[in-house]
Amino acid sequence: MSPDPYAAEVIGVPIAVLAAVITASVAVVLAVGAQVQTWRRDKGARAYERRRAALLDLQDAALELRRELRLYGAALLTAVRAAQEQSPGEGGRLVAPDVEDAAVADVTGVLEVRRSRLENTPLSAAAGNRLDTWNSAATEHFLSPGDVTAGAEQDAWWAFNEAVAAALA
Repeated sequence: MSPDPYAAEVIGVPIAVLAAVITASVAVVLAVGAQVQTWRRDKGARAYERRRAALLDLQDAALELRRELRLYGAALLTAVRAAQEQSPGEGGRLVAPDVEDAAVADVTGVLEVRRSRLENTPLSAAAGNRLDTWNSAATEHFLSPGDVTAGAEQDAWWAFNEAVAAALA
């Protein structure tokens, strides 16, 4: 009769018990490793979703500002023309018309708050810089009487949107 292989002992502990402890230890280490990997993946997904939401909110606020600047610019131009027609003999001196700009100020405030929520990453910073460039071009374009800056505003708008798309990738 051959000796029972499970009856052997190492350091006074049966081999079967030792094998069970080692197997259980390996299973625990693998489970912990898998959980850590899942937590890291979820953390990355949450960070991406926050970054994505901040960038999309920024784009929405910029689009709203663009709309409000267009409306304000049209109202301002109408008011300037009306003032010029009412007092044509004042030698080109024109008093600034009283046109409500609260909507532009409100949307600008929202835009600045949403910009402050961007992460501090190079791609988000690039989107913020493109936003500043567009904002300057849009203010000049929509609030100036001529249409000479339309191309600059459009180019800056597309550059801003491309920077947002790059930050989302």
